Amino acid sequence: MKPEESTSLEEYIRKLFLHDAIELLRRPQDGTADVCIGDYTIGKVTRDEDDEDTSYSLQLSIRQDDYDQYLRTLFPRLDFEIRKRPQKDDSVEFYVGEEFIGVLFRADENNDVSYWLEIAILEFDLEGEDEDEDEDDADAF
Repeated sequence: MKPEESTSLEEYIRKLFLHDAIELLRRPQDGTADVCIGDYTIGKVTRDEDDEDTSYSLQLSIRQDDYDQYLRTLFPRLDFEIRKRPQKDDSVEFYVGEEFIGVLFRADENNDVSYWLEIAILEFDLEGEDEDEDEDDADAF
């Protein structure tokens, strides 16, 4: 992951979760980045390339049974909703307003339950951030 990619991703993730303290710490040895708030690592971003398309996978790890409370504590300004998935019982959907953001999965290994929030970020999403900012600035007056 290139430095300019991690800068764009960091901005996008900060806006997505309404949290200015989120930082991405690049890990050049494996091409990923840790997602951190202060000294606390909350997840990981990996870069995926298919043909000419680039996308990113954001995974937030949740080691607590009450994932809803954990997420509300972690992102106190974010108004999100957890919705059941049709015909699925191993995961739920994560929404901000009416926008689908990702899927929250449950893992149960040897009675050790954990969760992770999986969010796909497309290169298009990152490019759209700059255009949206310009439009918002024009409407500010």
